[in-house]
Amino acid sequence: MDSVSLSLLDSISNFRVLSSSNASKTELVKKYCQTMDGILDHLEVTLNRAFPQITPDGELSKVLEELGATINEATELVGGWNQMMSKIYFVTTLSFP
Repeated sequence: MDSVSLSLLDSISNFRVLSSSNASKTELVKKYCQTMDGILDHLEVTLNRAFPQITPDGELSKVLEELGATINEATELVGGWNQMMSKIYFVTTLSFP
């Protein structure tokens, strides 16, 4: 695996660690984490199957970097969640491409 692939898998792992420790989070955040975990499960299986068989070119590397950045943003959003934030603010800051 190349460094972009490993970085992406690391981003997935970081989100999972954070989402599994969200005991004090609201139901909205827990649902968001469950949804993201489901998406990341499928993504991780796909990546683990594909990466041994391909070498990402420039365009694929760029897409994978952007995907990793999006996962990192989701991690920051969940990690920075404060009970005082409104549900509307949380929903409007989601950054799915």
